[in-house]
Parts: sequence; C-alpha cells; structure tokens
Amino acid sequence: MNLSCFIIRGADQCVSVYIAPPNVPIIAAVELNRAGQFAVLAKTGITNTGITSVTGDIGASPITSAALVGYSQVKDVSNSFAISPLVNGHVYAADYLAPTPGLLADAVLDMQAAYLDAAARLFPDFLNIKTGLLNGDILEPGLHKWVSAVTVSNTITFHGSPTDVWIMQVTGAVTTHSNAVMELTGGAQAKNIFWQVVGGITIGIGSHVEGVFLGATAITFLTGSSMNGAALVQTAVTMHSATIVKESVYGEVVRAPNNSPVELLRAGQFAVLAKTGITSTGVSHVTGDIGASPITSAALVGYSQVKDVSNTFAISPLVNGHVYAADYLAPTPDMLADAVLDMQAAYIDAAGRLFPDFLNIKTGLLNGDILEPGLHKWISAVTVTGTITFSGSSTDVWIMQVTGAFNTASNAVIELTGGAQAKNIFWQVSGGITLGIGSHVEGVFLGATAITFLTGSSMNGAALVQTAVVMHSANIVKESVSSAVVNLADNSHCSIENNFFAAIAGTGTVCSGNENISVAAVPSGCGCQPSNAAPCTYNPDLKNSEVSCFLCTSIDLASGVCPGCNSCLSAHDNCMNEATTEEQYSFCLSQIGDEDRANCHDMCLKW
Repeated sequence: MNLSCFIIRGADQCVSVYIAPPNVPIIAAVELNRAGQFAVLAKTGITNTGITSVTGDIGASPITSAALVGYSQVKDVSNSFAISPLVNGHVYAADYLAPTPGLLADAVLDMQAAYLDAAARLFPDFLNIKTGLLNGDILEPGLHKWVSAVTVSNTITFHGSPTDVWIMQVTGAVTTHSNAVMELTGGAQAKNIFWQVVGGITIGIGSHVEGVFLGATAITFLTGSSMNGAALVQTAVTMHSATIVKESVYGEVVRAPNNSPVELLRAGQFAVLAKTGITSTGVSHVTGDIGASPITSAALVGYSQVKDVSNTFAISPLVNGHVYAADYLAPTPDMLADAVLDMQAAYIDAAGRLFPDFLNIKTGLLNGDILEPGLHKWISAVTVTGTITFSGSSTDVWIMQVTGAFNTASNAVIELTGGAQAKNIFWQVSGGITLGIGSHVEGVFLGATAITFLTGSSMNGAALVQTAVVMHSANIVKESVSSAVVNLADNSHCSIENNFFAAIAGTGTVCSGNENISVAAVPSGCGCQPSNAAPCTYNPDLKNSEVSCFLCTSIDLASGVCPGCNSCLSAHDNCMNEATTEEQYSFCLSQIGDEDRANCHDMCLKW
C-alpha cells in the first residue's frame, strides 16, 4: 500500500493518507465472472412476444425451461442447451442436462454478487443529477447515485475512454421514454457501464440503452427497443420485439454510419437464403443462387433440382444459378453455415443503426411516397398500397427498420429513380413479409421470420430470411444483377445500368415484349429462355456508350441447345476487349463463366 505522511495544521503528528498509484483507475469495473457469459440471465423466467433478436446466450435458473416462453427453442442432441431462431447463441435452463444446472447456479450467484458489489460502492462522484430526469446530459466516468427513480426522456451520452468505468446506483426504477437513446463517445464501452437498479426497469418503445443492467427485480423491453449490453436480473425479463446485443460483442461501439451499406459478406452470394426451407408452387424463376441451412435439401420443394456430379450443388429449371443445401457434400455445408451467420449479422447490423432520419412515415401506410436516402424506422407494420419511389444516386443507401410485418397490396410497386440501386436498400423486418399478387419490390430483405411471394409478385434484390421462403409463381432477380429496371417496350436508352438493347440481329428491330423473364429487362437474344423462339445472336455493329454486347445467360447455355451460342461467345470476347472500367469488366464476367461454357452445346466450346 502506498502511504504518505502529511502534517495537518494544528496537529503535532503526521497522518497517513493512501495515495492511488499513477494509472490505477479511480473506480474499478464490477466483476461479472460467470454471469458475464450471458446477454440475458434471469431467475424466474424470460418471455418473448413478437420478433425479438438476442446476440449472446440466454439462461434461466432456478426456474425450468417451461419459463422460457416465445423462443421456439429446440434442444441440442446433448440436451445441455437449446437453440432458437431468435437467439444468436445458446439457450440454457436449470432442467437441462449437466453441466448446465451447475453452470447456471454459479452464474446466478455471480450475478447477485455483482449486484451487491455495485450497490456497496461508496462516496459517489455525482449525486442526484437533475433529480433523475435526464435529457441531453453528458455523463462523465465515476460513481453516480440517485436516491430516486431515473427517467431518460431523450438522448444522454456516456463520454470517456475505453478504460473508463461508470457505476450507476439507482434507488428507484429506471425508465426510458419512447425513442430515447443512450450513446457512447470518446471510446466509451458498454461493458464498462453498470446499472445497479433497485426498482423495475422499463425500456420504452423504440428506445436504446447501453450497459450492463443489474436489476433487483424485472426488466421489460417494449416494442422496438434495444440494448447494447446485458440484462442480468433477479426476477424476470420480458421482451416485446426487442434487440439485445451482448456488451462484449461490441465493446467500444463502432456502429456503421447510417449512410453506409449493410455488409452481407458470404450471404451476398444468394438471391434466396433461408434456414427452414424454400418452397415453390407454380412456375417461379430465380436469377441467382438459392440456399437452405441448417435444413436439408428435403426442404427445397418444387424446384425439380438435380444434383451436379460433384454433389456439392444442384441445378433447377427454375433457378438461373446454383441450388445449395446443408446435406450436400463439402465445402457446401460450411459455406452455407457461414452465409447464415453473415445473414444474421447483417440483420443485427441493420437493426442496430441508431438515430433514424425518418421516423414512422405515414404510420407505415405508404402510397405515392418518395423515400430519400437515410435511416427509416417504423415501430409498426409497413404496408405499401400503391407506388413508392426510392430516389437517389447510385451510391446512396437506405436502411428500412420495420418493427412489425411488411406487406404489399396487389400490384403495388416499389421503383427506383435517379440511379438508385436495389443492392443499397436494406429492409430489416421483425415480422413476416408478404408480397401481394402482381406486386414488385426492390432491395435486400433481411427477415427475422418468413417471406411469402404471392402469384406474379417479383423482387429485384434478395430474400435473406431466418425461417422460410414461399414462392407462388414469382420472380426474383438478385440485387447485383441489375440496378434500375426498365420496361422492355422502351428501347430509347443506352447503358448497361438500365439493361438497354436496340436492334439485335435475328430478333427484329424492336422489342416484342416477350423477352421478359422477370420484371428486370432482358433483351431478346441475350437472356432468352430455351423456350424462346428468338435465337441467341449478337450484332457486332451495335455500338453504345457502355459495352456493345449482350450475352446468353446460363439458362441458355445450360440448355445445351441454345441457337447461336458461338455468337454469344464471340460477344463475350468483344465485351472483354471493349471493357474500360472495372464495372464493365465485372459485368462481362457476370454474364458467362466457366461452368456456363462447360454446360454449353459442343458448338459453343470453341472458346
């Protein structure tokens, strides 16, 4: 111990005073020990209503798994934990097999010890700030104490370094108002903020909190609320369509700016990715890969898929791409498992963006609206009843947070203008997604549950969902295939971006309109299906401001009977030779690959 002797005025002896050594924090963090494994830990139950997302483990003890309500958990084969579509982690209960009961008992003891540690800290640096009515406050590191309740009505900020610690002793309850926000600046970390709360804790609709909440009683998350931290309470946790990310996952919270795209990573390979199944009734068409995991290929229904000789993927007459399932041969199972994890991470990223630029536009009833770039949030369902427009440049980004379900009415349309791209529109939807008869949508749909395409509906984007996809004679074009979509009846424009085509040899001088394989424009002679009478041909005299070629798709090539394939291959050579930008070069490569050439008729193999 570092003791120094000071002579106090009027005294005849020295007094020993403890001096903290340099670089030792004035206030130490609360040790969570085994409780620190959990994003949610409770003694009497954990209940979910609606679509909730938890990143991290959840556990209940001494109550049994009967008190884990609304998580649809399924036990692992070891019976020592369960998994849930709502939990990106493990689910534990006191009646699961060893070593779980002992682990949970120890974690609960450590949770209680952490509460007592935080409650016992003395000599607060800040006492009763604003009598607990917080709004716009910047909270410095140290021990804060209120001998009352605390209510956060707007935005408060924890400002400090990555090593700074905050301990918040609250004698009463903690409540956040709707859309109130706690934010971190200067490197402050959620794992270093400890709320010791004697009363109940209520996180308001659409609000966001930071830190480890050690509650003597219960915590309730209202619709659309979120936490970066942990909920460790001595009674119950109730979540209404809320989001919790364990504090150690994002220690120093570095959230992507709202104008930056959501990173799909390996999930970005897929036009359709689901965890519990993909079903087609009628004649659907998908441009791009589809995959299901952890469910097996038995849950890929209606696609008439046939495995490739490698047994790593399958092909389908309805899919202009590959079909993957978790029970195909390596490396497919691992590839799909990684893609699903990235899909879940993308959902969490989109859900975690804060400070919406637009909140509850028209209470979610959209018709005729022009949506500007930025973060849009609804704490309700969203229904598109007519036409809505995303207007912006090719680099603008839209993130659409929907707490409820998403629906489109029959023949409703989402359209893009000004260069806006479907790949930069991210729909994060907590509820179910239903695309009405004949309707069309744009963007990457990240769904916590299922998506259903009704007859004749279409999507330019991707359907990445955490349960199932059902398609009734629908069309999906993967978001990277095309950006702005044009009507084939109009051939007056000239660029790759809007899929322009003009007079193409062998197909007539104007578009017949029969070349649509989806809403996306695909000119005759390039994306013609095998059933299309028009041959695959290329007009070498056609020149435009971009790349003067149009190519057979893999649908044509894989058929083995594509007329004029040599012309298409020559067109590919031309395309590669004329490409002057990385975007144009990538476009050429995207139209024909090694597998397409291998599947082509012998006459096409003169590469």
